[in-house]
Amino acid sequence: MNENQELIAGRYETGRRLGGSAGADILAARDTHLQRSVALKVLRPESRGDAGALERLRRSAQSTGAVSDPNVVDVYDWNADADLAYMAMEIVEGGTLAESLRSHGPLPAGRAVSIASGVASGLVAIHAANQVHGAITTDSVLLTREGAPRLTALSGGPSAASNADEARNFAGVCSPEVLGGSSADAASDVWALGVVLYESITGVRPFDGADTVAVATSVMRDTPVAPSQRSVGVPFVLENLIMRMLSRDPATRITTAAVALSELSMVTSSLAATATVANPVAAPRTEALPVAGQVAAGAGGSAGATVSGVAAGDRSGNAAGPSRPWLVPVLIAVVVGLGGLLAWSLFGPKDTNKSPAEMVTVPDVIDETSETASNTLFEAGLRGIPQEKTSETVKEGTVFAQQPQPGTKVERSTKVRYSVSTGPTTTTSSTTTSSSTSSTSTTSSTSTTSSTTTTTTIPPTTTT
Repeated sequence: MNENQELIAGRYETGRRLGGSAGADILAARDTHLQRSVALKVLRPESRGDAGALERLRRSAQSTGAVSDPNVVDVYDWNADADLAYMAMEIVEGGTLAESLRSHGPLPAGRAVSIASGVASGLVAIHAANQVHGAITTDSVLLTREGAPRLTALSGGPSAASNADEARNFAGVCSPEVLGGSSADAASDVWALGVVLYESITGVRPFDGADTVAVATSVMRDTPVAPSQRSVGVPFVLENLIMRMLSRDPATRITTAAVALSELSMVTSSLAATATVANPVAAPRTEALPVAGQVAAGAGGSAGATVSGVAAGDRSGNAAGPSRPWLVPVLIAVVVGLGGLLAWSLFGPKDTNKSPAEMVTVPDVIDETSETASNTLFEAGLRGIPQEKTSETVKEGTVFAQQPQPGTKVERSTKVRYSVSTGPTTTTSSTTTSSSTSSTSTTSSTSTTSSTTTTTTIPPTTTT
């Protein structure tokens, strides 16, 4: 051990700093007892005097230790008291997903789905152990040197954000329910995975803003911009999954890691099938029929034994092999038949019917809310285009017309336009009143969101 190293707990020789937060450092270390490399999270002196920080470290170590899954880091050892507080974990040398995105930009769809599948598998194990990760971000997804994902240790519970950037960053992955004051749970972990997947293929967060309040307001109110509008080549099947993972309506949202993993598996299969169609396996090689009078080398004689199918020693024109007088009419019939097929394909009647696999049925979204209609159409493989219109009889925010009509067979990804009521037509004076009321409502809503956000507790960011 050199003079720059420190021996912690009588066994861990510390090395370079890997990361950390305001209250702790993550160090590369060597376990001298077991002769292996570890990542060592060490609380700083000021944090060791905080009973809450010690309790979170204890819970993080114990809850992570209760999970056994190759997609979650292992915890080897821990201690949590005022004199010494640390947690020894599996070290992952490939950096974080966040670092990869900053260095190389958005991931190809297949790679993003592969990483998300690993994270989802880890979440299945975490939730099966009755635990919650509570801090799923691109910073908490570690990558091995081979590119396999590993989730960092579980958060151990909420804590106050150490700075504005940390609070803003965390608000961007919080589900609407957590921002509304609910505790983090399995469903909020899956929501955060949707945010990570969105960021992986676009390079940006689905919800953003200048500060924590603006980000939280976006989560509570906004529908994310479709990934395909931010990044070229995002497959529709993947976009559809992400948008359902980030639906504000819990009734249409994917809320369990098991379902997310199953759907990611289907996306993987779809991408593989698409790649196969785009790059088909070479067709089996076919041999051309020999022209009458020719014999292929190796079929009844060597190549050198014949010249244009005539025996070298026979200048009379007789073939070296047995006579095949039937071959000429057969070949003529084949040529005529192929010519007929070619003519039919070029000039014969065309089948204008679409393949049933390419067609979907337009669902009925009349009387649904605009958001529910959008989700319903997404699930059907269609693109919803809302159009606001006044209506004297239909409640504001309700769909009252759509085109194409329900039950119509259309191509997948077809745009379905639907009319959303803005309520009855108002006079100028009532419009002013409405505007004033709307402004008051908006102010009130913003105030509520601000209050909620500022009291939202922020779990620590674990970087290992």
